[in-house]
Amino acid sequence: VVLINAIKDVAKALSDLIGATKGAASKPADDPSMYQLKGAAKVMVTNVTSLLKTVKAVEDEATRGTRALEATIEYIKQELTVFQSKDIPEKNSSPEESIRMTKGITMATAKAVAAGNSCRQEDVIATASLSRKAVADMLTACK
Repeated sequence: VVLINAIKDVAKALSDLIGATKGAASKPADDPSMYQLKGAAKVMVTNVTSLLKTVKAVEDEATRGTRALEATIEYIKQELTVFQSKDIPEKNSSPEESIRMTKGITMATAKAVAAGNSCRQEDVIATASLSRKAVADMLTACK
């Protein structure tokens, strides 16, 4: 709705600018219609700027989940580097603990399916966070 209103504002400003341009055609620089043209141009620039800010805000909202997933992927890559290192783990984990860690992976997978079905950014972000923890815990237990 905000985006549509911003587009309407730009369309109206463009219409006003076209009208002011027609009115100012072949008039001297000090004619009142020239000041009207200048004012219409300023309104047009302001409205286009506002539209761009609105588009950016909508775009940022729509990409929050994607950014969260990308950050999770990077984090998992870093955890895999630690997992593959020759460093000896601080503590040992039993096979039962390793099996218990699969529960987190299962929950993260279920959340991912639900987030895919809901298409809500908040669900995708929650899934990214849960997946990040589940994979890190699983890698730690396996190492």
